[in-house]
Amino acid sequence: MLHEEVLPSKHYSRLEEGGRDFLERHGIPREEGSIASACFGVAGPVIGRIIRVTNLPWIINAASVRRELGIGRVELINDLVANVYLL
Repeated sequence: MLHEEVLPSKHYSRLEEGGRDFLERHGIPREEGSIASACFGVAGPVIGRIIRVTNLPWIINAASVRRELGIGRVELINDLVANVYLL
């Protein structure tokens, strides 16, 4: 991992917006292949490759995140599942 940061979700209208902010702040280009893969743990049920966020008015689509941020592969997982991986 090269960069880690906590971004307050209330400052953004979509995950992609926060992602763009993060990438710009760290000088990471948003072009295909700059980031090989990313996984986001999000509060809400994962249905296919889409999450309707439980505590925000966001719908996150893995394909949209991949396309808008130039990430090679994007996975979405439930936040509780993400916490288990941290153990």
